[in-house]
Amino acid sequence: MSAQGNYEGMVRTIVTHAVFGHSKKENQTTVYVNSDKNGLPTKILGTTIKDTKIDTAKFESFTDATINVKSVGKLELHTWYEIDGDTQVTKSQVKLSDIIPVQCYDSTMKLSNKKLIKNIAVSFTRKPEVVGSMIIKKTGVPTVAIQIEYEVEAEVSGLTKMNVLSYPQEEPEDQGILDLDLEQFETDLDKFDFEDDD
Repeated sequence: MSAQGNYEGMVRTIVTHAVFGHSKKENQTTVYVNSDKNGLPTKILGTTIKDTKIDTAKFESFTDATINVKSVGKLELHTWYEIDGDTQVTKSQVKLSDIIPVQCYDSTMKLSNKKLIKNIAVSFTRKPEVVGSMIIKKTGVPTVAIQIEYEVEAEVSGLTKMNVLSYPQEEPEDQGILDLDLEQFETDLDKFDFEDDD
């Protein structure tokens, strides 16, 4: 009998939840801070980032091997700087928008079928932090420029079909284990005449 005949009728297709792909991406963005007061900034005194969060994550585009995930988040940036000898602080609402390409683990899986994709999970692997700041001339006017760096990760999961081999469960064979009746065993033991060695 051929190998194909041996497995005939034993291949089953199951639907299961699986992770299609996972990816990380480093990002940089520059925030330009405009003073709320009259005057030009002359010195940067400090910065603080707070209320960092990711608001939405969605599928941007598909190919057979890659899903581009769009992540949109935000943070609040506090910048202290000096104008004419006085300390000023500006709060800036910063939008973070990124495209994260997620490669499929299995190159044979067709990701372009959107019906299979069910879940996207996006999070910060490294929260936004200030890596540089300077006063530059933007359109000829001194402006505070803050450089922010962070890293995000995306995981895509959903339903997939798998072919598995199944085998009929066989009844366990009788292993010949004896069920001993303890009382009967003691009765049979009394029939023997044991003599003391001394």
